[in-house]
Amino acid sequence: MSVERVIAVPVKISEQQERDILRFRDTCEDDQGYDVPKDRMKSLARLGLIRPTGFSRYEITDVGDAVIEVLLAALRINP
Repeated sequence: MSVERVIAVPVKISEQQERDILRFRDTCEDDQGYDVPKDRMKSLARLGLIRPTGFSRYEITDVGDAVIEVLLAALRINP
C-alpha cells in the first residue's frame, strides 16, 4: 500500500518571474498565444512552473498552479 505525502518546498522567484507566470496564465485562459519572451519562459521552465510540450508551446505544471494560487491570494484575486 502506497502512502501519498504532501511536501511543502519553498520556491524563490523574482518579481519578473511572478509577473511572467501570471501573464502566461492570463494568455492561456483566453486562448491567445503567449507574449512572455522565450528566455523568460525558459526561466519559468527551469523553476518547474511550466513545461515545454513541443513546438514552442508550454503548459503550467502542478507546481506552477500552486505558485499562481499563492500569488493570486497575496494579490487578493480569486484564482
